[in-house]
Amino acid sequence: MEEIVKITTEKLKAKGTELLGMADQASFYLQAAEEGMGQIEGCFKARAAEQLKTAFGKFAQEGAERIKRLSLHLEKLQEIAVIYEEAERKNELVTTDY
Repeated sequence: MEEIVKITTEKLKAKGTELLGMADQASFYLQAAEEGMGQIEGCFKARAAEQLKTAFGKFAQEGAERIKRLSLHLEKLQEIAVIYEEAERKNELVTTDY
């Protein structure tokens, strides 16, 4: 059975705002974890601490890049919603003129 998905531009913009907020929060927590990981060498003077910091740094960098790309996609979705609304308004003006 086919499912019909109906979404309004208002819902799209609201969800985009919500998800952008979540992306900002994820970025904040990732940065805080990275700062905490940077302090690990001050607590432990061992090769393992240095390796852990290096490994985490690579994952943190990759995570930050993914959050950035996701945020860009979400912003584009919101832009698309605005463009769609404007086009819809123009169509309404054309049809009401006749």
